[in-house]
Amino acid sequence: MHISNAELSTVTETLQLHELEQLVRTQGRRLHNFVRRRIGNAEDVDDITQETLLEAMRCRDKFQHQSRPETWLFGIALNLIRNHYRRSRVRDIFDDVEAGELVDEAGRGPAELVESHQIMQRVSAVFERLSEETRAVIHLIFNEQLSYAEAANELDIPIGTVRSRISRARAQLKQESLD
Repeated sequence: MHISNAELSTVTETLQLHELEQLVRTQGRRLHNFVRRRIGNAEDVDDITQETLLEAMRCRDKFQHQSRPETWLFGIALNLIRNHYRRSRVRDIFDDVEAGELVDEAGRGPAELVESHQIMQRVSAVFERLSEETRAVIHLIFNEQLSYAEAANELDIPIGTVRSRISRARAQLKQESLD
């Protein structure tokens, strides 16, 4: 039996699509919660989650199995979250609201909110410069709230490697925040 290149690419695409569908089934709830923890507006959470899945669908042929599929998927979500904040402007916060009304649940006013936003932008910039391996460790430790041992097990690396990646990331963040 002879299979043409067109038929072969369809088989490969179907397998890749099947893998993506399985990934969404197993990680969909975690992905939604991941986005929800970073975005306050429920509509934006749904939009960014959906955009993540669409982007994963569009780019599934670019995934080269150099990281875990869920790390790749959550990386797409994180990039879309960063883009969301880059597009939003601080002045949008002030539309149709009196300055005295602008206090969040922690009692922070406009100045503190702007400062927090600027800090998050700086941290995000440092985070983007970290290696994929380090970002994966940080994601598991700080976002998924796994222990160092659990993260090491999840990534199939020694616990000492987890510790050193976290230590280097902290040092880089500290150094770059002083610059």
